[in-house]
Amino acid sequence: MTITLVPLAAEAAPARCDPEPEPGLTEISTPWAQTRMDARRVWPLTRGEGVTVAVIDSGVDSKHPLIPLRKEIDYSFTGNGDCVGHGTAVAGIIAGRYRSDFPFHGVAPAVTLVSLKQTNKTTGDVAILVKAITAAADMNVDVINISTQTTDQPDLRAAVNYALSKDIVIVAAAGNSAPSDKEKKEFPAAYEGVLSVGSVGPEGQRSEFSNTKSNVAVMAPGQDITSTWPGGLFMDELKGTSFAAPYVAGGRAGSLSLSQAQPGAGKAARRGDRRRRARQRHGCGRRQPVARGHRGAAVPAGGAGSSATAPAAGERHRQDAGRRLAGDHRGGDGGVLRAGARGRDPGRAAGRAVGQAQGMAPRTP
Repeated sequence: MTITLVPLAAEAAPARCDPEPEPGLTEISTPWAQTRMDARRVWPLTRGEGVTVAVIDSGVDSKHPLIPLRKEIDYSFTGNGDCVGHGTAVAGIIAGRYRSDFPFHGVAPAVTLVSLKQTNKTTGDVAILVKAITAAADMNVDVINISTQTTDQPDLRAAVNYALSKDIVIVAAAGNSAPSDKEKKEFPAAYEGVLSVGSVGPEGQRSEFSNTKSNVAVMAPGQDITSTWPGGLFMDELKGTSFAAPYVAGGRAGSLSLSQAQPGAGKAARRGDRRRRARQRHGCGRRQPVARGHRGAAVPAGGAGSSATAPAAGERHRQDAGRRLAGDHRGGDGGVLRAGARGRDPGRAAGRAVGQAQGMAPRTP
């Protein structure tokens, strides 16, 4: 069934959660991924100011003290808020506020964060995902984070191409698969022009669940992840490419913010990214290897801000900062939010259930 959607009013009632999200934590330790990525080193240059990031997910807890949500739109007709936890965790990784008395923060805490809610549970409708991508493009956001996996479908492809035509950066989770599964391309990550993100663990090795078929362009932390959680709380031991994608989305937002000092440089950089990824996928250029960044962070070699010529001394620090900036629940083999074709679930559950759902993977049929 195809569903035609329109945005709810801004004062939509909070979502009614049944079941409630898994209980969160009040105390956490400093996340390994946060230490490894060390985004604070570039904050003297940028925290993502002037860049708008859209999170298309299960909604975001707008009352969380560490999430600077500017706007939320509910396309699921279930009310604002996050009944799953997935979207809140993704948003925190991208833009969680820094507090000196707390050991968690996001990559780019000064971005303008927009939530487009596409589902209130662990599965979703591709038609709603398409609607949300199109709406984000019409808002002229700079970056769209999509921690969702589904099959190739014409409407989805068209929405992605529409956003790319407006020079918007789309960052998507490469997808998760169980060791016993036969890997296949997951979308929208596998579409040409989309920045597909795989997962690595604390040792810098590819996560066992991380899909390799979805034209992976970069790897980021996606195991034993700690982030924000509904109810003003936190959650640890999250796993999945869903949580690797927002590290890259936040990093890309930071590098776009750096480029804004030069008029037109931001869109030119995005166009360059698209052309480079297209050349790589067609075998017309070198695929960027994964290299160790500061303290072993997994970042693309020669990432944002790199140049074919040696930079002047005064620019080297800024370019290095750009390079340093460039999802699902605990247990099981990881899973991302799956959007079923016309509301149907195309996949099966992966790993143990968390509140009757493993991560953002669909329930077992």
